[in-house]
Amino acid sequence: MRSRELRVDFDAERRRLVVTGDVDERSLGALRGALATYGYERRDDLEVDLSGVTHLPSVAIGVLAVALKTSDVVGCRLDLVAQQGSVAQRTLEICTIPHRRT
Repeated sequence: MRSRELRVDFDAERRRLVVTGDVDERSLGALRGALATYGYERRDDLEVDLSGVTHLPSVAIGVLAVALKTSDVVGCRLDLVAQQGSVAQRTLEICTIPHRRT
C-alpha cells in the first residue's frame, strides 16, 4: 500500500485546519505543530477537519488527545470533525475521542 503524504492547510477566516493523507511517525510533528500554532498557543478556537486522513495510528490519537486537553486548560475550544464513515471518524469513535460527524 502506498502512503499519502500528510498535508495540513489552515483557513484563517474560518479558523479551520484541513488535514489530509497519512498521519504517521514521520509526519506527526507537522500535525502537533499546526495544532499548537493555530490553536492553543494563540488561545484561539480551532476546528480540525480530519475527513481526508487516510491513516490515523495510536500515536496520532495521543497527539489529538493532548491537544484537546491543552486547549481546555488554556480556555479555548478545539473541535475535531470527520466525515461519517471515514478512517478518522471510525478511529475517533473507537477511541472515544470527542468529535463531530459530518
